[in-house]
Amino acid sequence: MNTNKYLLADYQLYLPRMIVKTFKEDPRSSFEDLMTNNSGSRYNILSGSTKFRKGQEYIVKGVYLDPHYSKLVCAFSASCKHSCLINTGHMPRHQTKRYKLTHALSLYPEKFIALLIMEIAMLSIEASFKGVKVAIRFNGTSDIRIEKILNLALLKQDYPNVIFYDYTKYPLSSRNVSNSYHLTYSIDEQHKSMERAKQYLDEGLPVAIVLNKEDYKKALQFPFVTDGEKDDYRFKQGSEVVILKAKTLTYRQGSYQEDGIIRPLKEVTELVLHITENMLQSINQ
Repeated sequence: MNTNKYLLADYQLYLPRMIVKTFKEDPRSSFEDLMTNNSGSRYNILSGSTKFRKGQEYIVKGVYLDPHYSKLVCAFSASCKHSCLINTGHMPRHQTKRYKLTHALSLYPEKFIALLIMEIAMLSIEASFKGVKVAIRFNGTSDIRIEKILNLALLKQDYPNVIFYDYTKYPLSSRNVSNSYHLTYSIDEQHKSMERAKQYLDEGLPVAIVLNKEDYKKALQFPFVTDGEKDDYRFKQGSEVVILKAKTLTYRQGSYQEDGIIRPLKEVTELVLHITENMLQSINQ
């Protein structure tokens, strides 16, 4: 299988760059060492999650990298680094795997991408037999601009039953929006976040926002709001507000409330009004 055909000419500019980091793995490890667990079995690059298993229409898998490996892994992270998703649920147990996968991508990108595409190809075949589709989320715990690394249009052409999607904090101007790759903008505490969210909505793409338990229940009654806890099928949404509940932090490095990850209900109202205004303008044109 010729997987190099999917790599774009300047893909190396957008890869995580190797940094000096104290870790039990030797930074000069071979690709085989980095892709092998302590039991001698090879890591799967694509993994599942509890949320991915909700719903029966798709086989959903994601890539989970180390968001703290280098700035390029999650370029627009701010206070969320203290209360990161990697500190919730079972995530803390897989720290070693996330680091090793990220290190392997940094040092051996061609080999890593080749394995990733082979896994996508196998899932595509499995889905064909089951009569379902595959959904791949490249950034489960990262925010790498994969569309600047891989020719997703070509990948989609070769595997038409596979959907590619992600959440991102990048402004719309820094991403290449296409029919081959669906993006959902993640709102946070940064001062331009709401402005950027509205740009995504204007493009017909959804935005995701984290609420506390009480506000989450209230927002379910709003128009143009989708319950993001039901499944992870963001690629099915257009210009909508996806509401999420803050997860329990297993390790208390941070606090969602203090870090600003939990957003006020008034921001949902503001976004809903923006969608409504867009619809009215469209009708009046």
